[in-house]
Formats: sequence, C-alpha cells, structure tokens
Amino acid sequence: SPCLTSAKILLEADARLLCVMDNFGKTPLDFVGDAHRSNWSEFLESIKDMCWPVNEGRVYFPETRCEGTMMADPPGALSIDLAEKVASGHLMPQDAKIQQQKMLQQNE
Repeated sequence: SPCLTSAKILLEADARLLCVMDNFGKTPLDFVGDAHRSNWSEFLESIKDMCWPVNEGRVYFPETRCEGTMMADPPGALSIDLAEKVASGHLMPQDAKIQQQKMLQQNE
C-alpha cells in the first residue's frame, strides 16, 4: 500500500507538489494505481482542510505549474524508476536511497 505518512509530510510542506508535472505532463496522482485509488481518496479527504483551507468562503488551491517551465530535480533526487517504486509502496525510501547510491558508484 502507498506510504501516506510520507505523502502527508510532503504535502504539509507544500501542497502544490500535487500539481507538479513531469516531462510527460503527468502529476503524482496520475501514478496512483487502481488498487490504491480509494486509499488516496480517503487520505486526501482527511487532509483537505490542512492543505486547501477555506478562507472567507473561498477555497485555496495551489498554483499550477506554468506551461513551458521545468522544475529542476533537487540534489540527490531518486531516478524515475526508484521514485515509482517508492510511490507505489514497493520500496522503502531509505532502501531506494541506498540503491541510488550504489547505481551512482557503479557509474563513476
């Protein structure tokens, strides 16, 4: 199952992360498999007031990424393959980091 604890930490830091698109125009929620859709729906429902509060009758929604701009990967970012495994719950983040380090050492 997905690591919703990690997702909550990331969304508490910046809920706009759900709107970030990759080179193919996909957002993180595009990678949620059918088997986990209900888990994610319940999770997002449970944190909606924290991430998207209602102020004076208006709902805050994070800005979307401007068309044609690219967000650079942060230092030490996981490869797409490893990030997908972590996001789908098939690999723990700390194990992915170890695998990433081994791959980088092999490429040196």
